[in-house]
Amino acid sequence: MSKKLDYAPIIKETPLEKLARSYEMQTLYNHKILPFRNKERFSYIQLLFLNLLERYHQLLTDIALGEENTEEGMEEDPLRVEGYFLWRNKKIKEQGKKLREEETNLKDKNNKDIDLYKITFE
Repeated sequence: MSKKLDYAPIIKETPLEKLARSYEMQTLYNHKILPFRNKERFSYIQLLFLNLLERYHQLLTDIALGEENTEEGMEEDPLRVEGYFLWRNKKIKEQGKKLREEETNLKDKNNKDIDLYKITFE
C-alpha cells in the first residue's frame, strides 16, 4: 500500500531510478545477479544503474530495519529519498569524526603511559 503524496514532487524520478527501485531488479540484485550480458568493463549508464540499485537496496534495508527517519512507502518520493541520504551521509561523517577523535585520545593516553616507563641509557 503506497501513500499518496499531498504535494507535487519537486524532484522527478527518472525511469532509471524507477527501474532500480522495482521489485524485480531489487530481487536480482539481492541474489547477486546482474541484469547485463557483460560482467566487467561496464559502461557509464551501467555504473549509474548499479549505483542506483545499491542506493535503493540500502534504503529498503533501512526501512525494513526501522532505522531512524525512515518509514514504509518513502522510497516512492524522490525528494524524501534524497533528503534521507543527505541526512544519513552527514550522520555517518559525524560518527567517523567522533571515532577518529576517540582514537586520537586513546593514542595520546597510551603514549603517556609509555613515556612513564621509558628508560634511557647513557
